[in-house]
Amino acid sequence: MEVLLTYLRLWTQFTCAHYGLEIENLTVSFSDGHALCLLLHHYYPDILPLANIKWQTTQNLPSQNVDLDVSMDDSFSEMTYTDTCTWEEHNNRRANEDNFTLFLDKVSQLDGIPILIRSGDMINTIPDEKVTATFLSVCPPLGPQCRDEGCQSYSGGLEKMSGQEEASAA
Repeated sequence: MEVLLTYLRLWTQFTCAHYGLEIENLTVSFSDGHALCLLLHHYYPDILPLANIKWQTTQNLPSQNVDLDVSMDDSFSEMTYTDTCTWEEHNNRRANEDNFTLFLDKVSQLDGIPILIRSGDMINTIPDEKVTATFLSVCPPLGPQCRDEGCQSYSGGLEKMSGQEEASAA
């Protein structure tokens, strides 16, 4: 399983790097729909033009500096949760939803891709790595199409490549 996760991560890193998007993992890097849209655009630019993808998402927001060492000197009202997101944060969260909706709409136009993910599993949260990996691994039309017999489809190619790698390691 780890070999498959590594190949999926490397594939997404290399593909998304063409567009200036850094992929660190199969969790947070997929939480704004941006990476999924870029993968679809890369292989099907006619279905999903680059101009339709929203670039300003929550991945662009600076991390919040929260002092976790607040002791009893804070008042209760200061410590309770209130959603005081800025207009920019609100728009970026909306862009996450727009990207994911766009991706699902466009990927549904391709045959053979089961929609195994929901927006609630992916956006404005930390997606489960196995959910992301499972979806990506059953998407042969989104995967790299090798010209040699080593990998003819994405999922089959990874299985063959991982088998060759394991055989050469033995």
